[in-house]
Amino acid sequence: MAGRRKARRVGRRLTCEFGVGDRVHRGIVLNISRLGLYLQTELALEPGTELDLMLSGPRFPEVPLRARVARRLLVPG
Repeated sequence: MAGRRKARRVGRRLTCEFGVGDRVHRGIVLNISRLGLYLQTELALEPGTELDLMLSGPRFPEVPLRARVARRLLVPG
């Protein structure tokens, strides 16, 4: 079936900081799987952009991740 994910996503609301170039930004991870995550942020990131993320949650220590933007969804403000 086309469009099916290869890994099950789990809904979570996790705060994160991420670096693009030499700047640090904040966002919220809305869902996550072993293969990807959905990051909500005010920054319009181009597909292919590489990010260094630091996830944090109430029940686990900070977790560093390296990620690449796969697609972008712009929502009117």
